[in-house]
Amino acid sequence: MQQLAQIVMTENDLSEQEVIQIVKEMARDGSMALEKHFPVLASPWDYFRTPTLSLWFWAAFVATVLAVNIVLFIPNFFPLVAIRWLSGAILLLFLPGYALLRALFSAATAKGSLERFILSIGLSLAIVPLIGWILTYTPSGIDLVPVTVCIAAFTIVLLTGEAWRESRHLLRR
Repeated sequence: MQQLAQIVMTENDLSEQEVIQIVKEMARDGSMALEKHFPVLASPWDYFRTPTLSLWFWAAFVATVLAVNIVLFIPNFFPLVAIRWLSGAILLLFLPGYALLRALFSAATAKGSLERFILSIGLSLAIVPLIGWILTYTPSGIDLVPVTVCIAAFTIVLLTGEAWRESRHLLRR
């Protein structure tokens, strides 16, 4: 694309801004279609190593691991307990729903950012009690460590599954 722009600029004596404006107008009126460029992937592992594709996965993965570590290892003293509450709220109220939302709706059917945020909270409010209900029938019961670990495991499994599915989809392109 860059080479094409250089040729058009030299042959028609146009500036770079003029070429950009012409391309935007052509895309707007439908005479030219611009498609999103996806890097060529040799394997699903390349998806995880490509930051432009897997940034959502790594951000959610790191947020989950960080929240688990903060909830489990920060002491319950006043100044630090606020950080613990905040990370626990993110772990309970957002991350499981976000992971399920990504798994249910692919990026092709992406909703707006606000819709995704609200749906993530709603799904988390539905998932976390179910995980708690299942934990009541286990020997460990409902305690801080089993609940935190199960919610984190649920989130990470869904995130990894969706990232793997998306990488396989991009490999087929």
